[in-house]
Amino acid sequence: MIVDPIEYPEIGTLQYSGTLPLRENEIVLTFDDGPHPKFTCRVLDALAFEGVKATFFLVGEMALKYPSVVRRIYVDGHTVGSHTQNHYLPFTSLSETKAKQEIEMGISSIGAALGGVDYVAPFFRFPGLGKSLVMENYLKARCLSIWSADFGADDWKKISASDVIDRAERRVMQKRKGILLLHDIHCRTVMALPALLRNLKQSGYRMIHALPPKPQQSE
Repeated sequence: MIVDPIEYPEIGTLQYSGTLPLRENEIVLTFDDGPHPKFTCRVLDALAFEGVKATFFLVGEMALKYPSVVRRIYVDGHTVGSHTQNHYLPFTSLSETKAKQEIEMGISSIGAALGGVDYVAPFFRFPGLGKSLVMENYLKARCLSIWSADFGADDWKKISASDVIDRAERRVMQKRKGILLLHDIHCRTVMALPALLRNLKQSGYRMIHALPPKPQQSE
């Protein structure tokens, strides 16, 4: 699926009125807060085993620490979006100047890991989904698509892997389609992902790969 930031400047019914034009039983899988060498690589292994492509919203600081993992995400065929430089929470507490710096530095750091910012998709997600009108307008002026989600699995909370699976499946099946928010920096997510992917596929769900309008450069 091609996602044009002009056509879809803000998406995800957790916070916005609209989302991606998915058909019933279609899911876009997204991961936040990485990369983490211990966990992201295992997430990538699980995705590869099931033939699934996802969108990763990476933190710039983490990208600078682990550029080889960033490159693997890209080489494996996944979409790489941005999630600020340092993941400050609450993001809305930052001044306008600092918030803009966080956005731009995050993109630059991820681009540095990949060999250029053109490799970074124009997709952005606020840390903690901490949006503000001022920063939404800034991102839209930059032609960046603001991604919220349609459902999460609470994998950022201290719950078990089985709870992650149960919450994800229940929420997916309530809405039947949408963007699923997960995090590739937690052991519980890694443990839950293989079974979650199998269960969703067995229930007739398809994982849809979101791409920017123009193909990202190849190496």
